[in-house]
Amino acid sequence: MRKQAILTLFCFSVIRALTAACPCPAGPVKMWFVDNSNTVAGTGTYANPFNSLKLAEAASNPCDVIYVFPGNTPTDMTGMNEGIILKPNQRLLGTTSQAFQICPAASGCAAPVISNQIAEPISPVVLLSDNNEVSGFIIEDRQGAHCIANGLIDLSTFMGGIPITDAKITQNFIRPGPNAGGVVIATSPNLGNVLISNCTVNSLDPMAILGIGFASNGNAVVSIAKNTVTCNASNGLLLGIIARDAFGGPVDVSCTQNTLVMQDTCIVGIGAGSGQLMYDSPMTADIASNNVALINPPGGGAPFVAGILGTAFQTGTLCLSLTNNVSQVPYIPALGAASGGYILYNQNPATYAFILSSNNNNEGIFATPQITGGPFFGPVYPIQLWTECVLTPPVGS
Repeated sequence: MRKQAILTLFCFSVIRALTAACPCPAGPVKMWFVDNSNTVAGTGTYANPFNSLKLAEAASNPCDVIYVFPGNTPTDMTGMNEGIILKPNQRLLGTTSQAFQICPAASGCAAPVISNQIAEPISPVVLLSDNNEVSGFIIEDRQGAHCIANGLIDLSTFMGGIPITDAKITQNFIRPGPNAGGVVIATSPNLGNVLISNCTVNSLDPMAILGIGFASNGNAVVSIAKNTVTCNASNGLLLGIIARDAFGGPVDVSCTQNTLVMQDTCIVGIGAGSGQLMYDSPMTADIASNNVALINPPGGGAPFVAGILGTAFQTGTLCLSLTNNVSQVPYIPALGAASGGYILYNQNPATYAFILSSNNNNEGIFATPQITGGPFFGPVYPIQLWTECVLTPPVGS
């Protein structure tokens, strides 16, 4: 009885919060519960939860909340290893999410573990739709299809995402698989606001590529904050956090208070870029108060090693603010000018502007003035030819 009373109290709070946060009908929010320790299929209630994610996926409707208990995971992944496809405006919440808590903190509730190990067809562990929230999970990609994504996105082109609107990804422990990424949201023309925060990315697979990645061909306001990403030889990540506007923008990105640990295979800690593929892509990027640590010099034949990387290709425009960051990545003589704590480069001085303030001045900072042909392609113009810009708060931030 006491548990039911606690549930009712919390349900009242979460109904009000979630109804206000998404374009759903006014009134109570339907909640479905999942616990794979249930010995029967269940009905999705608190007293008789579904014993698999797929049952919740089939029963739920847009605007519903799916709440997942740890059950028997990770020892027994039955019912939790097929992934889940979300519907518009749904919230997928695990027991460690602060968005909604049933277990008292003193009880030590663990995060539920979910994967896509036997998903057919191959799919991200969590396939996003419009305006989803995903919070409070350990998410393991076992098929190289990304942990949380809006499609089977090709990381070489950032193509392949299905159109979605807003997304909120918080408080997850993320383990990307081979040739894949942790959180990947890309090429969606209808994006509004995206929040990726308080997540930890540390892959299980030595062939994983990307921690957190974002690219858009539509208007978007993106906040990537307070995440921890580790790139090392055992997990194989090449890229920590990458945000770019490659297909027409405009995009406003805030990347703040993240911690990146670079070791062995990692080639970029934090990167922001604009204007790939000859599109006129305006982008503003506020990169502030991040810490990029270097454990051992990266290797693996990487073409460049950058703690924080800012790029403007071709006709793209980028207003980049770098403030109060610490990047421990040194200038690496074997890589020439294509290494350093901060690397900024562009291919047209008229399209690049920047603000610099209170960043640490370690060896190799701002390697770009030494680059003429660049490690990429085309001429790269020295910093002295760039202009200053003023970041303005984007609409909807």
